[in-house]
Amino acid sequence: MRGSPLFYALLAFLGIALVGFPVYSLTRPYAVKTEATATATPAPSHAPVKVPIEFAFTAEPKSMRVKHLGKVVWSVDAPGARTDTELSLEWPQEGVDLLVEITWPENTPLAAARLTLTDSHQEEQTRSIWGEGSASEVLTFR
Repeated sequence: MRGSPLFYALLAFLGIALVGFPVYSLTRPYAVKTEATATATPAPSHAPVKVPIEFAFTAEPKSMRVKHLGKVVWSVDAPGARTDTELSLEWPQEGVDLLVEITWPENTPLAAARLTLTDSHQEEQTRSIWGEGSASEVLTFR
């Protein structure tokens, strides 16, 4: 047997150490420096848009209310069989959700309401609500 096994082991560990140091420096986790400007970006605000909306009912309601973003944007008592108005709404790209609450007089059979809205792209969109006595529904317009 020629040479010392201890010498060959030392050479092997030295070779592993020479290769291991660059591998360790390339694969070790490191802290990413971030700037102190980690503030939350505010949601973009959308300018209000005038949106014409028409209501048609199969039976005249006692009252109705339209809410947008938790605020009452239109409310009327005894609107008649047909009515229309123009609402000022923030219209984001995702669309608008309107909460429509309608109350019909007592003993009114099943009734319907049709809402026709002209959106910010000048396209008509129609939604319907059915109810007996009262109805409350969220309608989405895109």
